[in-house]
Amino acid sequence: MNLADLKIGQIAIVDQVLNIDCEQGTVQRLAAMGVVSDKPVQVLGKAKFNGPLHIRVGATTEIAIRPHEAEIIIIKTDRNDEMNFSEGSQMIPKSIIELIEKVKIVLLLMLTSIIILVISQLLVWNY
Repeated sequence: MNLADLKIGQIAIVDQVLNIDCEQGTVQRLAAMGVVSDKPVQVLGKAKFNGPLHIRVGATTEIAIRPHEAEIIIIKTDRNDEMNFSEGSQMIPKSIIELIEKVKIVLLLMLTSIIILVISQLLVWNY
């Protein structure tokens, strides 16, 4: 599967950029823009009439590439370990999102413990 096959909004990981002899300059240019193996990419938009693709590489870099360039970018997608993006439209690996959720739970438990401790101290002081 290549980058040109993704739909708008879909996210994948770059597996490899094909090193076709006539496209050597293109491969180097894409690498300079961050399109390298194991980097997340997201299709943000596609121009009509086989026009350029607007993609995000990593968390912040946005570039436009021609459709034939997107075809040499081989991607891998895994539904179970798919990348997600936060409300700020930055791509964050699912494992980090899970870690953030666990930290939130621990912080909520700590806050609850502190509130219970303060209430119990207030009750002791009133007697």
